[in-house]
Amino acid sequence: MIKVLGAIRVSDQRQGTDGDSPEQQKQQIFFHANKIKVEVVDWVNCAVSATHPDLQPFVDKIVEWLKTHPDIKISYVLIRTIDRFTRGGGYVYQQMKARLAKYGVGLIDCEEVITDKKVNALEHLGVEYRFSTREPSLKAEIERAESARDYTNTMLTQIIGAEIIYTRQGYQIGPADFGYKSVRIDTEEGRRYGQFPHEVEGVWVRKMYELRNRKVPDDEAVKEINKSGFKSRLQKLHDKNDRRKVIGHRGGVPLTRKQMNAYLDNVIYAGYKLEKWTNNKPIKMVGESIVTVEEWNKANEGKWMLYEENGEMKRVHYTSNRNKKKLMFNPEYPYKQWLLCHICGKQVFASSPAGKLGKRHPSYHCNRGHDYWGISAKNLNEAIYNFAKNIKFRDDVLIHFKKIILEEWNKMKIDTLSESGLLNNKVAEIDSDIKEAMEKIDILTNPELIKRQEKRIEEFENEKDKLIIQRDKKEQIELDVTTVINRVTYFLEHLEEGLLGDTNPLRRGSNFGSLFKTLPTVPDLVSGTPEIRAKLRSHIVLLNDSKDVKSLSGAPGRI
Repeated sequence: MIKVLGAIRVSDQRQGTDGDSPEQQKQQIFFHANKIKVEVVDWVNCAVSATHPDLQPFVDKIVEWLKTHPDIKISYVLIRTIDRFTRGGGYVYQQMKARLAKYGVGLIDCEEVITDKKVNALEHLGVEYRFSTREPSLKAEIERAESARDYTNTMLTQIIGAEIIYTRQGYQIGPADFGYKSVRIDTEEGRRYGQFPHEVEGVWVRKMYELRNRKVPDDEAVKEINKSGFKSRLQKLHDKNDRRKVIGHRGGVPLTRKQMNAYLDNVIYAGYKLEKWTNNKPIKMVGESIVTVEEWNKANEGKWMLYEENGEMKRVHYTSNRNKKKLMFNPEYPYKQWLLCHICGKQVFASSPAGKLGKRHPSYHCNRGHDYWGISAKNLNEAIYNFAKNIKFRDDVLIHFKKIILEEWNKMKIDTLSESGLLNNKVAEIDSDIKEAMEKIDILTNPELIKRQEKRIEEFENEKDKLIIQRDKKEQIELDVTTVINRVTYFLEHLEEGLLGDTNPLRRGSNFGSLFKTLPTVPDLVSGTPEIRAKLRSHIVLLNDSKDVKSLSGAPGRI
């Protein structure tokens, strides 16, 4: 009688007792074995996720059994369904199946989706090749493996998506944080979990904040809390290949200075959740906090601060400016090098002084031998934008630019068409090479030579893909010339976007500074009276606040 090895897998310990349990799988496998008249000689059990990478420890256990029982001839591994074997998709399924095939063992299932039947398309000619032999059930097997993966991804998306929504609503997902306990409460969304101070751990955390706010040194605070019996929460360590097995524990250790600082920095103890699922923003948690926001801020004075702004809670980090390197060309202040003080005539300063709540306020200012004056970076940016908006090219200059663009575009289009034609010819040559290589495969019998031809075809395909990408890029340049001219004209008519639209702040400042013969002051920009370069003045008109036009004479030319 044919001998088979029964294989049973569960995803976790709970499924092992409540869901598709090992006993249920064993009964189905045993029933199917009797039905097809095979003998189950032994069983392999494993508790591991079906999406586990690296071909899964499940296969490792089967291979280990085969190695330790070389005297028993196993023909097949019998599983209940393909999704009990893997949910990693068709690619992972084929790799796992091929690994069993190395030991001369096939795979069958209780649903009879998998069969060991093979068909030789050249059997009527009395010959057999690797490419002529196929498994009729392989397509159905891969489809079932892909369906299992899609089901897993769908379920995970739904579950994790719901957990993220509940987290952003302040509910607790997963184990409670240290110092808290999870309590199920009635809410508008149903019965959900909130966090409330733990009877023992909460007292320890509360004491950490009290000692910090009383200015007790950290080392002494750690000793005092440890004397009260502090121990970190005990956690079980599970075998990575079988989650049902507990191989040890971690935690249960006294408090350290580093761990105490981590607790004190955590906003959860002030009643706010801050993590990836909250987009790293403090969200009010459901439950009761261990300390107040004021107590948390006092404990983290000079380091962190929680405050409310426009109805949202925010956390800011105080950084020392003592060791901060000052930059001569600072991208935070792109116009610093291009503005003069209207009182002393020297280059302005720029900095970000902190307000009462610790928030920084970027500004430009000066007080060299005179009273302090300053303007916020936001207001200065608006003044510069409004000034640039009032600069317009003359109509005859725009017409001249359009003519130049059309000439250059026609030249570029001719070059592009020529290059695109060459690339098309190269693609055609590669197609011919691929066709020739494929014809050779049909007449070859040596596996090594066939492998070489397949590698050549792959190289040809890669080269062809690169050429097609180059060709497409060239052909994309062949846009409607009217669209291009209109686009360029738009930027010529809206100089403020060309001058100030650069994503690099320093280049944006340099573009602005290139307008002037003499660097302007803030009052010059506001009044619209800075001294512009002579070459530029001959090509533009300036619009004042009343929309009156002041013409500046000059002949158009190439720029």
